[in-house]
Amino acid sequence: MLFFRFLKNFVNTSNNCFLPFKHKRNLTSSISPSTPNSISEPLTHDVVKNRTEWLIFINYLKYLSKHPKECKFDKCINILISTSDLFLKYNNKFYNSNVPTLKLEWNNGILRQVNTPVPKYHFIEYLNSSNTLSLLKIFSKLRLYHRINTHNFENKTSNVVKHEETCSSNLLFSDILDGLNSNSFENVSPKFRSGQSGPLRFNSNNLLVYPGILSNPFIFELADSSVINLFKTPIPAGLNSSEFPKNNFSHFIDTVMVQFLDQLLIFLSKSDFTESKLCVLSMYLTVMVYGPKLRNKNKCKVDKRVEDSIRKLFDYFIERVQSSKEEVSLRSLAYLINSCHPKPELFDYVSRRIIDHKGPIGEDYLENFAFVFARSYYTNDPLYEALASIINNESTNLGPLVTINLILSFSRISKLHLVKDSLFKRLNSFTDYQLKKCSHLLRSLKELSQTHPELNTVLNRINNL
Repeated sequence: MLFFRFLKNFVNTSNNCFLPFKHKRNLTSSISPSTPNSISEPLTHDVVKNRTEWLIFINYLKYLSKHPKECKFDKCINILISTSDLFLKYNNKFYNSNVPTLKLEWNNGILRQVNTPVPKYHFIEYLNSSNTLSLLKIFSKLRLYHRINTHNFENKTSNVVKHEETCSSNLLFSDILDGLNSNSFENVSPKFRSGQSGPLRFNSNNLLVYPGILSNPFIFELADSSVINLFKTPIPAGLNSSEFPKNNFSHFIDTVMVQFLDQLLIFLSKSDFTESKLCVLSMYLTVMVYGPKLRNKNKCKVDKRVEDSIRKLFDYFIERVQSSKEEVSLRSLAYLINSCHPKPELFDYVSRRIIDHKGPIGEDYLENFAFVFARSYYTNDPLYEALASIINNESTNLGPLVTINLILSFSRISKLHLVKDSLFKRLNSFTDYQLKKCSHLLRSLKELSQTHPELNTVLNRINNL
């Protein structure tokens, strides 16, 4: 009897709690995607379908980032082309940034111009700031453009298409993709937790559906019409027929990457990205383009057009950070200054923030600041004195790798005397087990020990491990 009385009172006082449920049962509820020009839409089959397609796309990319051996060369190409097309369609739909485009079809290396209508991807409405940041995070894990740009075309195929046949049938890059090595990327085996291993224990996230947007063939739009010249360009003198498709392929991929970066800049300039998110995004973009070691030379050399586009993005990031009404945290600035090309105005801004900062800075960010300023040989005595003061106060909390990297950074700019006592003392306090992780820095320490014999004790300990 008490229970029914309680239930009656609960229903009488909570009728408004059940109203939304009734509305949803009648399908009169609505959702509003986080887009600037969107309005509330009825919860219809199409809305649910679009949301499902977006989740399928994102979950598949997450799967590839966790299983690098599955991320083959052809998949990287499909992802880059499709994502570039997504941002172009989004900007055209919501920001009316309509530009003349070329309609092309990609089918495993076969590129041809088409006049058929381009399919509409309705789930582009989910490209809000949070989802875009997650998307770029996945691309940084995949090192998407870097993988394609540094791919080594070593395999030679027996069925090489002649250039005359290539031009007539538009088989521009099929001989490149047909001869790919199945182990073209590092073979990293997936790691399962003990609770997920075994025939009856598996993670449901591994039950994936291949996204339709990446299925061959697919039609996309390209704003740069210069790609059409690839069908007509004759083989230059002195260049053999096997190298010609690779050069054309590089031009095509670089054109797609330029469109991706340019459309991303339009999207960021009109969306609600905060300055802190932009700083994190800058690091994701840098790793995506230059790889984890951020190198841009020899085999890793990035095309000048891609360089120019990413510099425009960095200039926008710096302008937003400097003009922000609220100061961006030093942690966010560490991401930005590590990823951007050396910019004097950015260095001056960050140095002023560090000089005016009161209190500790996380050891990882402290290490990054010291490394970037020293690598660029940035001259600012008050800055290094401020960094040295923070390091000396926090030296007892530094790890072995951070300690050695700080020593090397300050020695590069001849400022080691500012932190020598505290860092050398900290270095000698580490156990053999801790120093074992620093063996890859042995060569740099040996060079430094020629002018600082105090390091010989630590070097001998590392050598004996």
